[in-house]
Amino acid sequence: MRNQIRGTLVCVCMVAVLAGCLSAARPRGPVDAFAFVAGANKSLAENAVGTINPGTDPQEIRVVLPPGTDLHGLVATLSLNREAVIAVISSGTRVVQENGVTPNDFSVPVTYVVEVAGDKKPWTYKVFVRGAETNAQLGILAVPPLAAMTPQFNPAVHAYVVQVPYAAASLQVRVGGQSRTLKSIAVDGMILPGVSATATVPFESVQEKTILIDCVAEDGVTRSQYTVTIQRAPPDTNSALAVLDLGDVPLSPAFAPQQMGYQATVLFAARQLVIHARPQSPVAKVTLLPAAADNAGSPMAFHGNLAARAGAVVDAPPEQSFSIVVQVTAEDGSIQQYLLEITRAPPDHNADLASLGVSAGALNPPFAPRIPQYSLFLPANAESVVITPVASSAVATVTLAGQPGVPLAGQGIAVPMTPGASSTVTFFVRAEDGFQRQYRVAVTRPQDANALLGLLQLGGAAMAPSFDPSVILYDVAVPANAASFSVQVGAQSRYAAVAIDGRPAGGAPVVLTIPPAGRRMVVVDVTAQNGTMVRYTLRVARESAVPTQPPAQPTQQPTGQPTQPPVHPAQPAGQPTQPPVQPAQPAGQPTQPPVQPAQPTLVMPPDSGRDHVVVMTRGLKLAPREAAEIAAAGDQPGQAARVTVRGYRTKAVITQYPARVEPAAQGKEMLINVNARSNGVALPRDRMVEIELSIPTRSGRFLYYTTAQPASVEVRITVPFLFYGENPSLTWPAPGTPVPVGHLVSVLAPGKERAMDKEDFPKNAKGAMVMSVQLLDASSGKVYGSAPVTSRAGSQGERQFMLDQPIQVPEGAVLKYVLSAAAKNGKVWTAQGSAQAWTTDPAYPAGFEPVTLAVSDDLAPPGR
Repeated sequence: MRNQIRGTLVCVCMVAVLAGCLSAARPRGPVDAFAFVAGANKSLAENAVGTINPGTDPQEIRVVLPPGTDLHGLVATLSLNREAVIAVISSGTRVVQENGVTPNDFSVPVTYVVEVAGDKKPWTYKVFVRGAETNAQLGILAVPPLAAMTPQFNPAVHAYVVQVPYAAASLQVRVGGQSRTLKSIAVDGMILPGVSATATVPFESVQEKTILIDCVAEDGVTRSQYTVTIQRAPPDTNSALAVLDLGDVPLSPAFAPQQMGYQATVLFAARQLVIHARPQSPVAKVTLLPAAADNAGSPMAFHGNLAARAGAVVDAPPEQSFSIVVQVTAEDGSIQQYLLEITRAPPDHNADLASLGVSAGALNPPFAPRIPQYSLFLPANAESVVITPVASSAVATVTLAGQPGVPLAGQGIAVPMTPGASSTVTFFVRAEDGFQRQYRVAVTRPQDANALLGLLQLGGAAMAPSFDPSVILYDVAVPANAASFSVQVGAQSRYAAVAIDGRPAGGAPVVLTIPPAGRRMVVVDVTAQNGTMVRYTLRVARESAVPTQPPAQPTQQPTGQPTQPPVHPAQPAGQPTQPPVQPAQPAGQPTQPPVQPAQPTLVMPPDSGRDHVVVMTRGLKLAPREAAEIAAAGDQPGQAARVTVRGYRTKAVITQYPARVEPAAQGKEMLINVNARSNGVALPRDRMVEIELSIPTRSGRFLYYTTAQPASVEVRITVPFLFYGENPSLTWPAPGTPVPVGHLVSVLAPGKERAMDKEDFPKNAKGAMVMSVQLLDASSGKVYGSAPVTSRAGSQGERQFMLDQPIQVPEGAVLKYVLSAAAKNGKVWTAQGSAQAWTTDPAYPAGFEPVTLAVSDDLAPPGR
């Protein structure tokens, strides 16, 4: 008996290897094969070999036995490739097995451990045993939509009739078993792979054919058979059209399948027609024929598919009027004809321009189709201009004067222009009927007016403030041990001339001298091509040497001590200022410094970080109220200002630095110019910063302005107005005070692509997307209100939004915002987040500007 089992195991192992039970993807386990050998199991007529899946942990072994097999007390035989101890641990107790002898209950999964000497842990196998299925019925029996099957499929119904179209040469039959373990399916004698497949049954030159579908269950014994009788339908008789059109050319009357005649008018110069003619029957055929007296003309050639939505293109006959027959032939040979009577329209008389675009400057007068002459003044820096004329009529041609045979076809003409030059460009628009209209553009480029510096760089000296082309006054400090310094300048415009103290400069540095402890003025004049001049002034001072001896007593001048530089006479107006000459002091009197005009003392704190704050006014006019109050008080702004940077709503000063004030007059109005850049500081990123500009006046009062901004590497403030009063400090609204929210600003980087940019949203009259915002308390969910918002671009390219109606919220409240917009397809896109409401800007003449909330406007569709 044991010899018989061993022989059987050899066969089983070979079968297992051939069946792919072993896997090279994992280390080979000790079990080569698992089987129920008929010699050890009286209930089996033949051996049953299991399938080992080494990809699971524990490895799974599945065995299928004949249906009705008693799964209790089966004896398993394992083929091992090395000596090992076999045990079953399913019951929670380790039971050592005698291979091929010990019976087990396989009505439930059985877990084996195979212990190999020297291995760190045993190999585990889980065995699943079941009886073979006997379900041989179909779960799917289907044919293509053009074929009609009766009755409707039911697994219990085994006979069907399928009617196929008259021209069918085959029939595709899709079948699938109810059971995933079906052994085989054969259609008309063809065994199909798997339990679901499609078979193509030939059906040529016959009117009827019956096929057999044979299904065999997993047990290999049970089978179900189905018959399908295929019948050929009679030929289709439908010769009517479902669609007939000439693209965008209207038909008269409107198409109807029962209407056989139509008229249409095409453009005078039409050389081709688009015809879309789709028959009602998918088996009918459509051809085009020229209308002939005997109606027997040869078919017309066309490109494309007449039945497709895009239609087919056919060459139009050259005659003024012509006809085309659309012939529909049904499957049974019956014919129906539709007549198209086509007439050419008169030639177009339109010689107008639809637009006249220019790449620089603006046309004067503004373009209108019937205005023939224009002037175009270019910016001084425009080296060329592209003029693009576009005809109003699609059949008109536009040519440049002198080039009648070269149509522009919507292309622009580049006109090079030198400074101070003028040129006239003439276009002709020729209508289809030969009528012609002339347009003329007189182009002028003025001389360059740019008189700004592009470069101001010092060597051997320090300059304050840092160079800015819009700042014209600088203080320069020369070290005490340096007798000279260099100035290198360059104009922004290549047409401008630069001079230092009246001498031409530009390119190489110019070396200038200065005596010990001396002062001098250096003027840099930039003259534009058109004569405009801007003067930059450098106030230069050389530092005093630190004395190495005690100062002289007032009663005696020590021998060998240097005397003070002599005082020079005043220079004539317009001449470069020389170091001042000081008068000789009486013997025994201490030397006095030269008398200088009073200048503001500028003391810049040392750098403590890499962030900067820049405050500018740039020709700011005082409001009438402030100007009147200053005039009434006989007051006047001073020449020194102070910029204070604090933490928002705190007294903690981050930096305080000086700013030079350059007052100017424009008629009777006073202008204030300030351009001040801070020392390097470290601005806190977790809160806003408060920037205060205060300009003391002669009477001890102040011109002042305060704002708050988020911290960044460079915070730039352009002051919109100045208040006048005794105290420059500003008191913000108290937390909890009702304040209006009037603006939103996007925190997304300008140009960042959003999913919503690809969706189609409704636009208002200005082309802006229609959105709304709802504001709620972030903690309680209390709704403060909602309002429509209108988008606009900010000064830095960021997206800003204006609320149509401000929403009142408590100052300092943490808000939840919900942005929403309805797309044209009806879907509502939303974005939500949180922001804190803080007032940051005063309003003129009093109060505060509405709060601006920073929001993320990256709206998403429903479900995201």
